[in-house]
Amino acid sequence: MFRIPTLTLVGRVAAEALAFAHMDTAVTQVGDPVDDDPSAALRRVHALYDLTARLAQATDLDQVARVVVEGVCAALGAPCCALYERCGPDALAMVASQGLAADTTARLQRIPLSSELPLTVAVREGRVFWLPTHASLLAAFPRLRDAETPTQFLQAVVALPLTVGDTNVGGLAFSFA
Repeated sequence: MFRIPTLTLVGRVAAEALAFAHMDTAVTQVGDPVDDDPSAALRRVHALYDLTARLAQATDLDQVARVVVEGVCAALGAPCCALYERCGPDALAMVASQGLAADTTARLQRIPLSSELPLTVAVREGRVFWLPTHASLLAAFPRLRDAETPTQFLQAVVALPLTVGDTNVGGLAFSFA
């Protein structure tokens, strides 16, 4: 299994989370853009500062992964989050998750990189996927119509590749109900 350099991962995930938290198109509920409420923005900033402080105290990859999924979910209001690392050239392996049912977590422990899922495509192509509605998710990934994951957890999805240098070493996916 490929182990992501912890400090590089910390910087990359924190940067991606900060960038996403400041996107104008961020979603807190299905189809509702984040409003300009200064108190909501302040809550997100405080959650991200807390994430940064907790990351600074993490001493190994498993702690970093746990802090990332908990912190990103809290900062962005995402009920589900999963962090994956590249497991050889052809697969992703789950490092940590939050908000997923036990059977879903077990089923998604290892994902073939050839799968047509937002996260696998994000990692393969090295680009962020932001699918703000269930309709946009199904338009981009029609096979998800038959997904075992309950649709209430697939209303909006974000998938971020995690890159060290020029290499995609994993990915972070979160969904909004």
